[in-house]
Amino acid sequence: MKQDMGKAIYEQRTGIFFASATFGAFINKVPDGFRIESVSFLTLMFYDWVAPAVHRSNHEDLTTGVVSYVKQLQEDGFVKRQGRSNPPRYTVTNDGLIELVLQVVRRGYYDRLDDFFFVHSYIENYSPRTLHLLERDPGSYPYQLKVQMEALLDLQEFTREQLKYVSNELKALHARMEVQEEVYDKVMSLRSEKSVEEILDIVSIENPYVLDSKRPLESFVERGNERRILWEITEGGMRRNKQMWSFRKEQLELHKQHLECLLDSTRERQKSDHRLLALKELPDMGPFKK
Repeated sequence: MKQDMGKAIYEQRTGIFFASATFGAFINKVPDGFRIESVSFLTLMFYDWVAPAVHRSNHEDLTTGVVSYVKQLQEDGFVKRQGRSNPPRYTVTNDGLIELVLQVVRRGYYDRLDDFFFVHSYIENYSPRTLHLLERDPGSYPYQLKVQMEALLDLQEFTREQLKYVSNELKALHARMEVQEEVYDKVMSLRSEKSVEEILDIVSIENPYVLDSKRPLESFVERGNERRILWEITEGGMRRNKQMWSFRKEQLELHKQHLECLLDSTRERQKSDHRLLALKELPDMGPFKK
């Protein structure tokens, strides 16, 4: 990526929808090239699938963002103008195919569950068409590109990666809640023997990150605020355990169960759907009334 601004627009949450829409517009219009209007249309549709109802009217910003996004892709060499038609049409370069998929599937932990399930569905439903495109035109798309795309669009690996992040987050959250309970018990046992200042000194040595995982407790203590800080690491901390982190823990545990079920069901579907996926096309839905 050539510009910091470009990197920023790629990494924004909306980048998931911009990238998947650009990829979809390209796949749908090969070899004619796609227009920005097609990317906008798909972006709005994808966003509508996951956005809360109260935010679904925020379309103007997304449309403006699509124009900037495609322009940045062009500047970075990931898309190029095709022909001289007006309005212009674009095609995605081979490097652009990899970049677009990377922007969708390699974003680390998807904290928004709707985003995760959108990407999971996108991979499962549209990767066969993508791989079919690469296979039917080996002159334009070298074999190594197909190998790379198959690896990036590996649905089980994508799910396993999310499961790993969720498991690590659960471990970290469990440890944080345990430390909070330990600090509370420690302070309660010392309160009749030590002053507030002495207790804070002890906690700062034994559990320096009980209040903030990045900054030590001593950085929060100032003259005159000792009792407030003591409340934060005792009563306040236990309330956070109950009011915030216990619910977060339940959410993560449930999501972990969902991911484990997804992995199992994906294995079974890939076995039973092997012949259908080998067709690399959408199944025939029968005749429609004209």
